[in-house]
Amino acid sequence: SDGVSGMQSQAFEAFIGALCEAQDVCLRTCFSKSFCLSADVTAAFDPNYPDVSDKRNEAKINYGVG
Repeated sequence: SDGVSGMQSQAFEAFIGALCEAQDVCLRTCFSKSFCLSADVTAAFDPNYPDVSDKRNEAKINYGVG
């Protein structure tokens, strides 16, 4: 994703870089041997905060895939 913390941001590389450094692993080697699965998520309608969501366009809890 293109957000400030998504896969295209510098946050991901910095986070993985810190993990690799702590484990004495080359970052480029880590990337070349890795794959990533991105799963978008949705928030269910929260009746406590009805102003920040559209009840007609929200996932419903216990109604299957959102």
